[in-house]
Amino acid sequence: LITPLLLPGSGQTDIPVVRTIVIDPGHGGSDPGMQNKALRLDEKTLALDTALRLKKVLEQQGYRIVLTRQDDRQLARSKKEDLQKRGELTLSAKADLFISLHYNSVESGADRVTGVEVYSLTPQFQYSHSDPDREDSTAAIANLGNRHDHWNALLAYHIHRELLSGLKASDRGLKRGRLAVLRVASCPAVL
Repeated sequence: LITPLLLPGSGQTDIPVVRTIVIDPGHGGSDPGMQNKALRLDEKTLALDTALRLKKVLEQQGYRIVLTRQDDRQLARSKKEDLQKRGELTLSAKADLFISLHYNSVESGADRVTGVEVYSLTPQFQYSHSDPDREDSTAAIANLGNRHDHWNALLAYHIHRELLSGLKASDRGLKRGRLAVLRVASCPAVL
């Protein structure tokens, strides 16, 4: 994590030029994501609204934007296939960046949790945020990360920093995880 932040591009032969960004509004269709039933809010709706707004802003800055979905639907029947298709779209779109948007929540009655967190793919031989006790060395060895580990870390850092600054939100952390949608992406990717 430190090398990409202190020496961006160090040791990298392919320095990406960002022209095309795939934005993935998480969930959709029969998968609502997290729900606030009292307010009748679904994560899928909030994520899509944010993606459509972000698309307009980025297009005005000259980027080509591809959305994984533009309405309330899933890309495949099974969750596994749906996540696979979202990540694979980076290849067919010739994407330079992939951003998956989500809104989390906690169970009712739990302590109030707010803030921003950004995930990048956990590189091989490193532990994910979901393994704070570093007990799963098999996953750390077996999961290869991807050839964009350097850029994933840099992208996650800068997006996280901008979200904290722009939203004036509390910091839930810059995290790493072996999330399916990040593993499949063919370009630098964050969730």
